[in-house]
Amino acid sequence: MKDGTQRYGAWWGVWGLIVLTLAAVIITPIVIPSRSTEDPTRNDSVVVIGMSGVPWSGVDARTPHLAALAQAGAIANISVRTSAVTTCADAGWLTFGAGTRARGFASDDASCARANEVMATIDRSLEQNSATGSDHNNSHTSDAVPVPPAQGHGQDKAMGGSSDITQNDQASQNTGQNSQTSQDKSQTAGQNTGTSSSTEPIAQWVELQKRNRASSFHPQLGVLAHKIIDAGYSVAGVGPGAALALADHEGNPLGPIRSSGLVDGVASSAAEAYRQVKAAHLVVVDLGSAYKDSSPGNVVTAAFIPPGDISTATRAAVSRIDAELGRVLAEIPAGTDVIVMSVGDADRTTSRLQLYASARAPIAPVTGDDMADIDDIESQSVATSPATRQSALIRNVDITAEVLARFGISASGDIAGTPVRYETGGTSIAHLEDVSERAVMTRGCVGHFYTIFIVGAVLAIVNTARTIRRRRLGAHHVLSMYWVAALPVSSFLMNLVPWWHAQRYAAVSFFAMLFGCATVLGLIALRIGWRESRYGATFLAAITALTIGVDALLGSPLHSISVLGDQPQSGGRFYGISNAPFAIFAVAMLLVATQAVRVLSQRAEKISAPLGVGLIGLIAVIIDGTPAIGADFGGVPPFIIGFAVFALLAWGQKITWLRLLVIGLAGAAGAIGVAFLDWLRPASSRTHLGQFFESLRRGKAADIVLRKADQVITQVPWIGWLGAVIMIVLLVMQYRMVKRYGDGRVIWDTQLRRSFLAGVILLGCALLINDSGIVIPVIGGAYMALLWAVSAICSSRSRIPVSFHGASV
Repeated sequence: MKDGTQRYGAWWGVWGLIVLTLAAVIITPIVIPSRSTEDPTRNDSVVVIGMSGVPWSGVDARTPHLAALAQAGAIANISVRTSAVTTCADAGWLTFGAGTRARGFASDDASCARANEVMATIDRSLEQNSATGSDHNNSHTSDAVPVPPAQGHGQDKAMGGSSDITQNDQASQNTGQNSQTSQDKSQTAGQNTGTSSSTEPIAQWVELQKRNRASSFHPQLGVLAHKIIDAGYSVAGVGPGAALALADHEGNPLGPIRSSGLVDGVASSAAEAYRQVKAAHLVVVDLGSAYKDSSPGNVVTAAFIPPGDISTATRAAVSRIDAELGRVLAEIPAGTDVIVMSVGDADRTTSRLQLYASARAPIAPVTGDDMADIDDIESQSVATSPATRQSALIRNVDITAEVLARFGISASGDIAGTPVRYETGGTSIAHLEDVSERAVMTRGCVGHFYTIFIVGAVLAIVNTARTIRRRRLGAHHVLSMYWVAALPVSSFLMNLVPWWHAQRYAAVSFFAMLFGCATVLGLIALRIGWRESRYGATFLAAITALTIGVDALLGSPLHSISVLGDQPQSGGRFYGISNAPFAIFAVAMLLVATQAVRVLSQRAEKISAPLGVGLIGLIAVIIDGTPAIGADFGGVPPFIIGFAVFALLAWGQKITWLRLLVIGLAGAAGAIGVAFLDWLRPASSRTHLGQFFESLRRGKAADIVLRKADQVITQVPWIGWLGAVIMIVLLVMQYRMVKRYGDGRVIWDTQLRRSFLAGVILLGCALLINDSGIVIPVIGGAYMALLWAVSAICSSRSRIPVSFHGASV
């Protein structure tokens, strides 16, 4: 009677947990207040000042003008990833002009030296053209730059204000005063830019076109300038970067471009050049690069080798850039919106987050006591992006969309970015430096973590299998599997403390804390598992699923910079659940569902068991796939398919090829349905799910699919494929062990076998439809092998004919 009452209570308890969890997952995104943000201001006068190799950690007492920008406006870190591990200046400028990741002159595995040489050649050509009275300007041959008459321009608002004016209703909302101002500006632009008699395209433009046609991102070079010109505004530039950003598809800049007078890679006469073209509506200024030549890194070295400090040479170059920036800022008319950004990295080895700042002129330099506490300078507001959902973090392509938004031009179509938005309340330079430091230190620990986890999983399982055969299984063998299985969740929990503040000893600090946390969780799981059989593995799975799920619900503060997730400088996933955490989360949810089925099968098995599995799968889909939380298109079908298979098996049905086909179609329909719902939202609010549906509607979805396939095939290092092979062998060994010892030693009960099959199908499906998806079966397979094996071993203690040494834990 007592056992029946306990089973009855457990049955209702499991249902209560499932329902409460589902309700919490649905309600949490609704009740958590969103950050208050404002759209970019409308303005018909914008100056974009760019440089390369200038992170916020390069701002110090020698850079008063960069500090002034931080104090006067909005600031953020930028992820400048294009196609390689690090970004050269030319690729950064081309990406800005295209609004999509573009390739420069340097190949992905080459130094930026050649790219910098070409940039210097372009600047010398601009200087020669200026000396002879000739500008690059898209085949126009009049004595003044012909600027199309301005269309309706919305009234300016204060920095950080919002605007509801769209491109289609500009004319109806235009005022005579604004129209006349824009007309005068256009005429003045023509008077001040000199002659324009050359149609010579940028040197090596054909090479750039060829390289970008081969890119899986298919950038359309010159989109930004074309959109500005087509809307009735004028463009002009200073320096080679501006020439690249403002060129059309044939390499002819769409406005006058002046030389910046590069000396050792840094502009020396940008202010004088800007004075000649500042009448244009959009002026782009290239101040040069703080690049220090270095051997190119790759994915493997970046994941294993911690970065060094910013070099002395780079800091000296940044100081020179700041001095020229000050002279340019002094020339900018009051009321002009100023955007300052670093478009590339300082070397070819280490990718870092770069600086971004925007403010409205005039901008006075920081002086006096403020320079002594420069790291504590607070900005007026913080820039963010719907694409990152992280405060003070944006992407390079978002700045392209921001510039267009300031002119009231839609960024849809070929622009991959979303306009930058501004959060009320400021942040400090020190905080941005801290985020960047955490990112680079985390990146240097990634390779070591993956190696420890995968090798540890293999050794723990193989060693345990050997001890079972030799009848010498001890509690320490089981603890070793628990310890390795606790590493993923521990890697997230480590980010609750600032381990990266140990600086040169940051890696030691991280792994010491990681191993300590895994040991504690492993000992707890061992004690629970020894007393309650399978509950030890379920405890680890539950704490892992809870950590990853809650983190996703709260905006991914732990995942956004983590060894198992992504790092923002790599330009991958900024929120939600990326591939490796997805594999861990999926396997953990499956094991939790397995234990739930064991309890739910005690009453109304044919209904409660499959229904419970379905609801747990629904929780996983909501967390991973809905636009408001994870927005993971590639995660929805695997979850639907994997949990549907488990639900059918829990229902007592066999899995046939026809049923698998139907389940697969249901998974695809579910993903497309979620994307469609996201597409119904305003374009500015869509995630990449809605953007994919738009591509599907426009017949361009195949390009995305092919790009994903290319990333799976070409961008996975050999060590990844080796890990996949090892994991396949490991799973085969585990399956053979189950067959051999299932009748007398290690028992896999019915639910374990069912969920194991569902897990294999889920991971296999995820491998096929996700870019860089090979990490999913490697990480997920290792994690699943550990949890399922230790769960089976602990539940089979009475049948294993061995003495458990130290079993009195």
